[in-house]
Amino acid sequence: MATKLVNAQAHQRVLAKVLDTVVPALAVIVVFLLGGGPAIVLTAAGLTLLYWIGVLVWEAVSGRTPGNVAVGLVTVSAVGGPPGFGAVLVRALALSVASIVPVIGPFLLLVSNLWDRDGQRRGWHDKLVGTYVLDVRAGRDPLRTGGLYGDGAQPTSEDEAASLAPAGDRSQDLALAGGRGPAVSPVGTAGHRVASPAPAAVAAPTPPPITGPTAGGLPSGDGPAAPSPVEADEAAVPAQRVLVFDDGTEVEFAGQALIGRNPEPRRSEAVDYLINFADLNRSVDRTHVRVGLAQGSVWVTDRSSTNGSYIVDQTGLEQPLHPEVPMLLPAGCSIRFGDRRFTVR
Repeated sequence: MATKLVNAQAHQRVLAKVLDTVVPALAVIVVFLLGGGPAIVLTAAGLTLLYWIGVLVWEAVSGRTPGNVAVGLVTVSAVGGPPGFGAVLVRALALSVASIVPVIGPFLLLVSNLWDRDGQRRGWHDKLVGTYVLDVRAGRDPLRTGGLYGDGAQPTSEDEAASLAPAGDRSQDLALAGGRGPAVSPVGTAGHRVASPAPAAVAAPTPPPITGPTAGGLPSGDGPAAPSPVEADEAAVPAQRVLVFDDGTEVEFAGQALIGRNPEPRRSEAVDYLINFADLNRSVDRTHVRVGLAQGSVWVTDRSSTNGSYIVDQTGLEQPLHPEVPMLLPAGCSIRFGDRRFTVR
């Protein structure tokens, strides 16, 4: 069973729309062949209108159109359900406005997903209403498997689990795994180096000294410094930890992990896990934070993210992480990255 979502490519979307227009095109041909009398024109216009109404209703409630079915595509909302009437109407209006420039306008709108810098192949009209167009022949159909996060699309083998990590041309996928949380893969299966059993070095500058808890319960001042790469390499094999995300997902790890929408290690950076966390609000960067175990402690590093990362204590007090500086995560505290949050158990 497919576990990842695959965004439709530009040529698929164009072909689907062309197939959608076959019936109206036939109506125009019939009118031309029969001489175009008033009765014939009105009949053809009425049938064409009923056809487009039916197509819009079908897409709103099922994500499908005649062209989508033929090509193997589906249109879904931001949570993986049917797009709804409002979204479908706005998308149709956008195409109508683009048709002011015949052929070229609609074509540019349909292939605008080629310039999606978020790597999700969404067109301008998709971003306007928050929809996705997915290839359900190459990937999972969220309408039949419990939405974007799925309800039963769990990997059944190591090879299938490896496919969840973005690598090569898979970096264009939504790459949302089954279950309700992030896709996780050992880095070695995604084409990167697997760390040795000993914890990998903390690949960031050594932070300034850190003290014990302040009045707010967060570290500051003169406590244990971050381990150097040599110290980290010499440390004993760390105990396994569990990342518990705000949606209830639990991910086991024992080494170094990168978390983000589409995390990628830097050149020569050794990590053990890529945790691909879906965030449709776009508050989480592609590679947002690094979490690592060294000398029995958990260290978190913000990767110069746009919206920042914060240590949150049990009273809700937040302390920002300095970009590229690993910080010790005190017991009982959590990490907020963008609009999402996780704790370490």
